[in-house]
Amino acid sequence: MIFVLYIVGLASQTVIPMLTIGILNDTGKFIINFHIFPRNENVNLIPFHTLYQYLFQANTNVDNWDQVSILNIFANMLLFSPMGFLVPLIWKKWDSFKKIFFLGLAITCLIEIVQLFIGRSTDIDDVILNTFGMIIGYAIFFIVKKVYLKTNNLSQSQSF
Repeated sequence: MIFVLYIVGLASQTVIPMLTIGILNDTGKFIINFHIFPRNENVNLIPFHTLYQYLFQANTNVDNWDQVSILNIFANMLLFSPMGFLVPLIWKKWDSFKKIFFLGLAITCLIEIVQLFIGRSTDIDDVILNTFGMIIGYAIFFIVKKVYLKTNNLSQSQSF
């Protein structure tokens, strides 16, 4: 159930089309607008370009650019960490660094391709960060599993 809730939350942040709800200032008209198939100018296919901008350049339009940048970097990684933990926990055949790496790469590439068509930005750096986040989640799973197995083996050997 936790995994299903996580997937719904992930979808809401990545592949559900952008939604605008509000009142137009000039007419006072209430609008609801789904942004599907818009002209998307926020596409980056150059690896580490956005990360370089976040880390080494300032944005005069944002007062706290460094905080926004760090938040975006960590949010992209942390957003996918639960999947790297939960997938091998639920499905034992996915308990492999290689499988989790390629699963993370495939899922994040699919999400970025979908984002091309739904009005969200598409960035290769998101693929890098999201995949790294899955690896972090898997590393946590691996450490927890090793600690659990070690403590479980110790408790079984002491019970005799």
